[in-house]
Amino acid sequence: MTFARTLPLFAVMIFSAGAPAAETGGVFKFVIDEGGSSFGVNAPNGQQVDRVQMGHGFGFGWGVSLLNDAKTVQGEFTLSWFTSFHGNCGKHPCPPPLPDDWTWDRFPVDALVFYRWSNVRFGGGLTYDLYSRFSGHGDASGLDFKSDPGARLELDWRVIEYVNLGVRYTRQYFREVGSGTKLDGSGVGIVLTFVR
Repeated sequence: MTFARTLPLFAVMIFSAGAPAAETGGVFKFVIDEGGSSFGVNAPNGQQVDRVQMGHGFGFGWGVSLLNDAKTVQGEFTLSWFTSFHGNCGKHPCPPPLPDDWTWDRFPVDALVFYRWSNVRFGGGLTYDLYSRFSGHGDASGLDFKSDPGARLELDWRVIEYVNLGVRYTRQYFREVGSGTKLDGSGVGIVLTFVR
């Protein structure tokens, strides 16, 4: 199923839930994820010095929340920066980069719909990475990846008003630009959300 074909389905999820949004607010998220397939990082001499897990890392997200009149359905639209890295900079100034220094950066956009109860909300929706790039050394330096449309499920508990702590599952794949190699970026994670 292509990204374009999933958008009408997402729209049906929102509008079948009832009245239009009566309240709008901001969203800030902090996420830690784990999972996915991995690929090797080779030094310039061809020796493997590390492995990168596609679904591993942490990130921050910002966006907008839409809440219906009955306060039973909530939509969230967010843009996040997600990263994982390995570096050897333990002192200042940092030493020159080593063969096993790398970063894996992504900018995912999420569109989620939640059904709310008194202290719990459960929902899901679509995710798509606008940008995803691996920067390192040797054979794996400067790899660009294209995100396939993915899906997320999330279950949150209300800690205090406007603060939710939850778990999420992501199903997503990436393709290396050029070779077309497909890698699994799926995983599970913990998410802390501030919704106002």
